[in-house]
Amino acid sequence: MTSRCSIGQINGLAEREVQFVSLQEDLNTATPAGRLTFHFCGALAEFERDLIRERTVGINEICRIVGVGKTTLYRYLAPDGQRRGERLPDVAW
Repeated sequence: MTSRCSIGQINGLAEREVQFVSLQEDLNTATPAGRLTFHFCGALAEFERDLIRERTVGINEICRIVGVGKTTLYRYLAPDGQRRGERLPDVAW
């Protein structure tokens, strides 16, 4: 869904008995199926944001434990998590 409307905005419209229709996505909140589809897409978007937030926190925690900044960590690790060949500095536990 490429529309930029938030669930809160659509719910605000519904409270005023205004229905949302997206021609591009063929979505109409006046129908039960349209409301379900809209809320399902919103739930998926929220789930994706939460996963991204978890991954970001994971990187910060790794940097804290290892004692290096993000730039240094990414210099030593490839995007797939494999080592780039250099060794990270020893960690003082």
